[in-house]
Amino acid sequence: MNISSQINEKKSRKYHLISRDIQAKILEESERHSQRDLAKKYDVPRTTLQHWIDRKEKLKTTDPNVAAFFESPSGQAWLHKMVLGTFVVFHHNGNSGIPDLHEYFEIIEVNTFVGTSFLHYKGLARLSMSR
Repeated sequence: MNISSQINEKKSRKYHLISRDIQAKILEESERHSQRDLAKKYDVPRTTLQHWIDRKEKLKTTDPNVAAFFESPSGQAWLHKMVLGTFVVFHHNGNSGIPDLHEYFEIIEVNTFVGTSFLHYKGLARLSMSR
């Protein structure tokens, strides 16, 4: 089997939104059930479930008031506006690259609450350049 056929056979990723309520229910059940069982039951990739569990552990070291705000719908909305605004001002205008943005979000410690991966920003950069 050659490499190109292996690439074509790669499983497509599942992308769908899961409400915070369902996510909290799954995390609660993760203490009593295996990740594989929960992933199958809720049709969520096991690696996503593992990420949620790891993230929940990281939140234990965060100020509870800060975590409560950023996990709330209002906090999530504010974070997304802040991330987009930061991206536009620092990257889209040509002042900073994607690695700088990633480092900035780690320094101000919001990377636990919003996605700050390089791939996410590369996609955002392509989208903003196409407009």
